[in-house]
Amino acid sequence: MTGPTVPRAASPLRLLAQPDYLRLWTAGGLVSSMRWLEPFGVSFYVFELTGSPSAVAIIGFCFLAPLLLFGVALGSLAARYDRKTLMLTGLSIVATVQTTLAVLAFFEVIALWQIALGMFISGTFVTSEFPVRRTMAAEVAGPGRTGPAMALDQATHTGTMALGPVVGGLLIETVGFYGVYVLGAVFYGLAILLAVGVTYRPARVDYGGVRFRDIVRDGLRFAVSSRLMVAVLAVTVIVNFFATSFSSMIPVLGKESLGLTAFPIGLLSAGYGIASFFGAVAVSFVSLRYLGAVYFWGTVLLFLALFGLSGAPGFAAAFACLFAAGFGLAGFSAAQGALVLSAAPPTMRGPAFGIMTMFMGASPFGILHVGFLADYFGIAGAIAIVAFEGLVALAVIYARYPELYRPDTSA
Repeated sequence: MTGPTVPRAASPLRLLAQPDYLRLWTAGGLVSSMRWLEPFGVSFYVFELTGSPSAVAIIGFCFLAPLLLFGVALGSLAARYDRKTLMLTGLSIVATVQTTLAVLAFFEVIALWQIALGMFISGTFVTSEFPVRRTMAAEVAGPGRTGPAMALDQATHTGTMALGPVVGGLLIETVGFYGVYVLGAVFYGLAILLAVGVTYRPARVDYGGVRFRDIVRDGLRFAVSSRLMVAVLAVTVIVNFFATSFSSMIPVLGKESLGLTAFPIGLLSAGYGIASFFGAVAVSFVSLRYLGAVYFWGTVLLFLALFGLSGAPGFAAAFACLFAAGFGLAGFSAAQGALVLSAAPPTMRGPAFGIMTMFMGASPFGILHVGFLADYFGIAGAIAIVAFEGLVALAVIYARYPELYRPDTSA
């Protein structure tokens, strides 16, 4: 008996020859730019206004809270409804909000609660990225191309980590805070135009009379049934609670410890993003059997680099530490989506990504953790503490889930 033909894996760059993937990838680049630019600009503005790391943490909490609140729900909605419609609806909402905030900031009548609400709405849209646009991109790429498609998308996402803060710092110093929101309105508007042109035919999944909570239940049941998924989710919690939450504090570190202004702080953040970009591109060429090892050891490198950052005496040393942290983050981020897709059957991909996004919801509590630590120990001391805590947690994963970092002989 002859089995089904499996398409030959495509190189990451060949995927861009597919018009629909190219549109989704470009729209993702615009959205990802704002995902880093807006929090950077807001964090700098709020710290300059209040001088309080915990105030920055609270605003950051508003951006990250939707991961926990809506992760599973959005994943389940994406499994039941047309992802293109969901994407266009979300883009339209955030474009309208960014336009409104740009007007308020221009006339200097914007309030902290309005900034916080804007961050919450932007965070809700970002939460939909994995189960909606990224899953669309993987499906458009086709069977056998999931790994390269997800890695290229993640490379772009991490690459904008460099672009977003630099542009944000430049806008604040040359135009003013309102420039952040003006650019957001433009980028989200362009993403809408790109998404409209995508031809998307999702795989049909007949849920019949199955209720929303049943989809969520089945997704959670699948997640706990796989040791690989449990390990991936555990590392996801560790990274989001102890590591990624510090990125909102880079403006605080740059201003408090290094005495920098907005644009140099943006350049400092660029080291993190540049390394993440090139690291993610490199991961896109790694065989699926080694992605678990890349995922785990990349995370270890991330925490070691953060520990070094806490003692950095100046711009150059801080840049070098953030550069190393970026490579570690690339290993974690670029392998994460592909590991989930390889573990989940097609009918469970939406809920599985939603559950993963829910576990990423540890990040809002992580940013509160590092923010309040910074009030007592200073930002450098806070980063040292969370880096040590993260390494201890990873040691537990190393002991309990060796299958995560050992090569998968079945791939």
